[in-house]
Amino acid sequence: MAPTLAEGAGVGTSIYQPLNAHRQEIRLIEVLSIGEPIVCRISVVSLLEKPRYSALSYVWGNAANKETIVANGMMVQVTVNLKAALRNFGRHWKIFQPNCDPSSMRIWADALCINQNDTDEIGSQVRLMERVYSCPDLVIAWLGSEDQKISLALKMLCQFVEEFQAAKYDPKILKDLHWLKNHPYLWEIEENTPEGNQIGNPVWDAIFFLNSLPYWRRVWTLQEQVLAPALVFSCPSTAVSGASIFNALFVLGGFRAQLIGNQSIPDFIPTRLWRSIGLPGHVGQDPIQHLVRVAMLYSTMYRAQRLPQKAEDYQKLEIERLEYLTRFPFEATEPKDHVYGILGLLNPRIKSKLKVDYSNRMTVNSLYLDFTSLLLEETKSLNSAVLRFLYLAGVGNKFGLPSWVPNYPEASKSVWHASWDTFTKVVLEEEARRLNSPSIRGLVLSLSGARCLAVSRLGPKFSPFFSRENKYLIAELLKDSEPRFCHVWSFFRLALGITNGTCVDDIWHFVLLLEFVQSMEKFLGDSCPSYLKGTTLENTRGLEEVHQSNFQSGLNEHMPPDA
Repeated sequence: MAPTLAEGAGVGTSIYQPLNAHRQEIRLIEVLSIGEPIVCRISVVSLLEKPRYSALSYVWGNAANKETIVANGMMVQVTVNLKAALRNFGRHWKIFQPNCDPSSMRIWADALCINQNDTDEIGSQVRLMERVYSCPDLVIAWLGSEDQKISLALKMLCQFVEEFQAAKYDPKILKDLHWLKNHPYLWEIEENTPEGNQIGNPVWDAIFFLNSLPYWRRVWTLQEQVLAPALVFSCPSTAVSGASIFNALFVLGGFRAQLIGNQSIPDFIPTRLWRSIGLPGHVGQDPIQHLVRVAMLYSTMYRAQRLPQKAEDYQKLEIERLEYLTRFPFEATEPKDHVYGILGLLNPRIKSKLKVDYSNRMTVNSLYLDFTSLLLEETKSLNSAVLRFLYLAGVGNKFGLPSWVPNYPEASKSVWHASWDTFTKVVLEEEARRLNSPSIRGLVLSLSGARCLAVSRLGPKFSPFFSRENKYLIAELLKDSEPRFCHVWSFFRLALGITNGTCVDDIWHFVLLLEFVQSMEKFLGDSCPSYLKGTTLENTRGLEEVHQSNFQSGLNEHMPPDA
């Protein structure tokens, strides 16, 4: 979904008649012919009558690159990506809906089903988006027309799961890596492959390409994936269930976490390949960084959407959901979509108070200010870190925003953002209880704070996985009489010892993978492989075997016994 104003129809009378918002009316597409041009019929139904339909999840693509289809007897311009999705939709629909009459297939796709020239209609339809993607029989995510690479990547991700299932998820078997000898397509490099963007291995090149697709970075697609009762990822020749792909990403992420440590490169795997896919011992490009990010967010959002509000873990999960939604913004062409694009993932207390308005009556400044105020009140009620939104503040001022209001368009250009959770929990926890609660009045954010002395030196990020040593090291750093550098270096050496790394990137790689594995356990529940359940630095068998000596020596060298 990308409800920006765009050319809706060709010459002549509009194909759109007004929708009745009170009846929750939407439009559906019936594809009559996939020839050239595509011919379809658009009709109006009411969600109150529970119609059967499927929905399309996709990105618009280049708005300047359009082609013609026929809708309700009129020539209509649509983006090339939408046209390709409509042409291939029916083939995949038949596979996943085998018992349905093909003539009954109806599709919801935003660019055709919403009058993009009517801002009032856009607003009312966006308000319905949660229902639109929660009610269909099937949601097909169209990843693009680049069939060869996308198809190979989807199939190979599923192949990883099959291999791990065959090994019964035994980490000793998997970490040995000799099972890869039976699959040379996973590690062989083609001859005469030039150095550059491509690895030279078709499988990993395909996964790189899949990871680079804009689909994973758009704000609307996350909501569409999470809300879908049944999700399918597709390209022209291949369609794979969403559950299979996310399971593959969880398994692959867990496998990569198992390799962290003193893992030597098998003699049959080219160093160039090992380095390029970012495995231990080398800091390289991560071929699944966007896929991993989406999988983590999907896991949290999916559980938050379906967990009863009275459930024991609901408050903790709600805090986690707000953390992800406000800290890791996705990309959007329309600035308002950074808020409206996650509306269906917010809890009722927030979304019921947000007005959806794409007209000039609602400025971006006003929308972001209203949203930030609601976030503040919600986090206060959850007794959570109430100033989380400041993660994304102070980045540019294109919209005339107050300095404390998040600038989502600018912040979305970065994948990961800094965290102060460990510092606030360890150092300021008691003091924070005595401070006045933050409040917003007009354009002013009022809050109490602690005055800090001049910062003389910056050290590495403290990880919540090292809470015991964090408390000791932070306490040491706060001592006025002690030199700072030696303690920062101690932490640095300790972290490097734990990760067996050689630079800061190794530490980050280690921490992010642990975060991912923990998210995987929450999502998979009982189906999570036993060796990954309860994953922490201390009790993960694979990690403990590899790092125990380094970890203990680091603690013994740099921390007193009573720390």
